Order: sequence, then C-alpha cells, then structure tokens
Amino acid sequence: TKLVHGGVRYLEAAVKKMDRAQYHLVKEALYERGVFLKNAPHFADRLPLVTPIYKWAEVPYVYAGLLLYDLLAGKESLGRSYVVSRKEALRRFPMLKSEGLKAGVVYYDGQFNDARMAVTLALTAQKHGAVIANHVEAIALEKSEGKLCGARVRDALSGEEFAIKARGVVNAA
Repeated sequence: TKLVHGGVRYLEAAVKKMDRAQYHLVKEALYERGVFLKNAPHFADRLPLVTPIYKWAEVPYVYAGLLLYDLLAGKESLGRSYVVSRKEALRRFPMLKSEGLKAGVVYYDGQFNDARMAVTLALTAQKHGAVIANHVEAIALEKSEGKLCGARVRDALSGEEFAIKARGVVNAA
C-alpha cells in the first residue's frame, strides 16, 4: 500500500480489549510516521483516506475512533478526521461501493514513494562503497567452500552474464 500509517486498525483492539501493548504500538507508529514525514518530505505526503459507512449506527463509532487516532498523534497529527455525506464520499473516492453507502469518515495517514526511496538508498550505498546495478537478474548463487560468496547475474538489457562477489548475500525475491 506504500502507507506510512500509525496503525489505525490496532487502535480498535487497544480500546475494546484494553490492550496496553496495542495502544503503545499505535502511539509509537504515529510518532514514527510523524518523524518520517518530517525528515523525508521528498519521500512522503499526507494522504486522505475514507472509511465508508454502510449503517448509520456506525457513524459515531467510527468517527469517535478516528478522532481518538488524531488525538493520539498529538503534534504529529496530519489533520483532523471528519464525516462526509454519501454524495461527497463518492465524489472524492469514486471507487467506493455506492450501494447502501450512508456516509464516510475521512482521516489522514501518510504515503511514501518507494521507488524514490529505493534509488536514494542505492545511491547512498554507492557513496559508501557499494557497487550498484540495475536491470540485472540473478541466475545462480555462487558458493566457495560451501558458503555463499556472490551471485551469477545477467544484464537484462544486453544479455551479458557476469559474477558478483560479496561478503553477504540477501535473497529479497
């Protein structure tokens, strides 16, 4: 989802079950979300989301829960939650299921650009001595004395194959 969220779904368990661990998880996630959005505004933005409501009786429950979420964020809050009509919810979020929709509660979380972050991490690693390559696919792992020591790769653009030696190998497939 590429969300930088504060764990809104854990808040219900924290309140309903009086679960301190879930409560602290939400508090910590909201704090970390705030830090991330402040420290990396070029990676992340505030994102309005909506919780669709299909029963009138759920409006105060969901709205109260999302207001609590806002309060727990404190100074790291991204904006106050609010209720919108059915018509406004569908105008702003046209992919919602319209049948039976009564209203929506809009709240804010964060969203980050993972491609931009990946490029920045690769360039930072390169600055610290790493060799980076794009458009290569691993075709085999290399071993020496029974231990992984690199990979055999193929450049997907040129078709050239070559070995990459490494002290550590991470399979993130």
